[in-house]
Amino acid sequence: MIRRFWLFLVLLPMAASAQGKLDITTPQIQMHNRISAVVDQRAQKLGLGEDVVTYCRIELSHKTDQFSKNGSIPFGINYSQITDPAELTMVITIRESYEKTFLLLCLSRTKRDLSVAE
Repeated sequence: MIRRFWLFLVLLPMAASAQGKLDITTPQIQMHNRISAVVDQRAQKLGLGEDVVTYCRIELSHKTDQFSKNGSIPFGINYSQITDPAELTMVITIRESYEKTFLLLCLSRTKRDLSVAE
């Protein structure tokens, strides 16, 4: 009986933390899916291929890699340390807005630059 009690006391905080852990993966996947849908639609409308979309994604990656990892929103934050769902929603919204805008601008600029080069 005492062993069960101690086991319960040891496992209780672990269970509570597991239950209280915020799902950070699903919102990020959903964000990426929304961004991809908008970007793919714009690329198709502009007559740009997947290679241009890939180019713009690489440019975005280079740009976001330059942000310091100092806790600033949205690229300097450690998502696994977010415990408040409202904060996660805010961070995801800001990041989605930045990434979507960056990619759409990149597509437009690339289309313009390719048109001038022809």
